[in-house]
Amino acid sequence: MSEDIVVEKADLRHASSLCKAVDVVACEQRFLPLFQPDSLDCAKKFIQESVEKNYPLYYALKEDEIVAWCDIIPKPYEEMKHVGTLYFGMISNYRGNGIGSELMKKALAHAKTNNKIERVELEVFESNRYGMELCKSLGFSVEGKKKKARKVGKHYDDVIVMGKLI
Repeated sequence: MSEDIVVEKADLRHASSLCKAVDVVACEQRFLPLFQPDSLDCAKKFIQESVEKNYPLYYALKEDEIVAWCDIIPKPYEEMKHVGTLYFGMISNYRGNGIGSELMKKALAHAKTNNKIERVELEVFESNRYGMELCKSLGFSVEGKKKKARKVGKHYDDVIVMGKLI
């Protein structure tokens, strides 16, 4: 990972930067299931809840701007609170430099230690080979496939379901 990249736990002062980063990745229409970011108010509410509940939400920052993010949110049902869902995104010109691995490792360690998460799951588009390889390198395994789960124009993409016990 580059020396000018800093990984930090989330706080509200970066809410606007998070919206911008999500917007950049969403506009690629390849890696996120949305094409527009949430509003700044929604981002602030999400960050505030994550901070208050001590959920793992980490940013990779360059010059105080978010270039990647990773969060793990516990399931809302009592009998499934030991399971968290991982979300991740990174601006394209920062991919392939170890940032994703560093972010995910911090979030996974935090989830296990602070949130009593025992299992983490995620979904990745099958066309996102880099994302799938990153997850496999961190011990996630493929648990299933949702065929034609995403449609952009006339193009379909399968969604790969992955999981890991921690």
